[in-house]
Amino acid sequence: MKPVAQPGLTDRRLIAAYHEANQLGAAGMEAICPLFFELSEISTRYRDEVPIGQGGAKTVTKVYDSRSKKWLAMARPRVGLGPEFLDRFVHEAWLTASLAHPNIIKIYDVGVDPDGSPFFTLDLKSDHTLADFITPGRATADGQVLNERELLEVFVKVCDAIAYAHSRGVLHLDIKPDNIQVEHFGEVLVCDWGLGRSLDDIHEGTLDLLGVTETRRGTGTQGLTLHGEIKGTPGFMAPEQTEANAPTDERSDGFALGCLLYAILTRAPVFTGKTPDEVLEQTRRAEIIPPHERFPQRPIPLSLEAVVMKAVARDPAQRYATVSELRHEVARYLAGYATHAEHPGFLREFVLFVRRNRQASFISLLALIALSVASVLFVQGIHRNRDLTRREHERAEQLTIESLDLRACSLVLTQPVALPNLLEVHITTGQIDPAQLRANILSIIPVKIIESAPRD
Repeated sequence: MKPVAQPGLTDRRLIAAYHEANQLGAAGMEAICPLFFELSEISTRYRDEVPIGQGGAKTVTKVYDSRSKKWLAMARPRVGLGPEFLDRFVHEAWLTASLAHPNIIKIYDVGVDPDGSPFFTLDLKSDHTLADFITPGRATADGQVLNERELLEVFVKVCDAIAYAHSRGVLHLDIKPDNIQVEHFGEVLVCDWGLGRSLDDIHEGTLDLLGVTETRRGTGTQGLTLHGEIKGTPGFMAPEQTEANAPTDERSDGFALGCLLYAILTRAPVFTGKTPDEVLEQTRRAEIIPPHERFPQRPIPLSLEAVVMKAVARDPAQRYATVSELRHEVARYLAGYATHAEHPGFLREFVLFVRRNRQASFISLLALIALSVASVLFVQGIHRNRDLTRREHERAEQLTIESLDLRACSLVLTQPVALPNLLEVHITTGQIDPAQLRANILSIIPVKIIESAPRD
């Protein structure tokens, strides 16, 4: 078909190219835009599925997303659970997907597979959790170690994530080291929002999901998550969570964060019962031993201990009202300031001020020393000048006396009769002491000359 000229188009080559593009077949499209063609031809999105792990409620596999061309983690309900657990699974997917924060695990896709099973895909990260860094006997596969300050910075990021969730009206209710992923490059992700609840749902008394006991990654009682009427992890859950249908709010997550901070400082869980029932009972009583009393050999900052003990108070009214307040306290410590929980005095504030401003304080100290030395030298100079003036004055007086003595001697030798008058003048005017003048004259002039001088 011969190209028809269009108004405003004068170049027939452009017209021909336009019509050729409109008549391209599949082969032509693949040659011009191969990436688009490849994407449009994908029929199976997820492939190369590899099992990663299984918990009490779901299984997690590693899959390749053919559309985004990246590896993801895929979660599905565990085989064997009844249909009554499907809502819990979908609830977790939707709740997590509603949260968009750098420190919260990201959900990419939620759906139902051809077999009728729901699934959701999420970030595929390493299996490093905070528990690997603070639990004795556990370690990361590559031997990565975090120092005290780095662990506290991880804690601050966790607080950021939880504070954000609270701002969206969402509680986590299962904060513990095993649910916090820590990556090589400072990435911190709060995971496993399966027990998460919307504050609106809590206030309205809806979404009462059915229960199951789920044992997750970890050892002993610290990896145990309870579902059903009692929801949470004994040893990290707040005391009010141990009571069925007890009200929970942001301070419940704050209690769990206090337990998390306790574990970071002591490298041990808050409660040490041998059985889940013992830990649950200890959690219910919330009788917590201060870290420095329990571990006197560890260098635990008293300022952070005060923060921990306030966060884990049994009475919610005595805890931090918001996670942001708790986060601010730890951030103050990291910045070198006193925490409000320790009620610092003047001396404590002064010591911390010097530590925060080491260079400026050192320079100020040097300046003070230099000023003190200069002041001492100045005062010493004044005293030296005063002594010199006094000596000069004494010298001048001595020269005056000597001058008078010489005049007296001259008069005696030349005009002996004038000596008595001279003596009378000097004595009456107070210019010289008579005895001193006489002694000076006698030391120079023979006594006979004086005695031979006429007297009035």
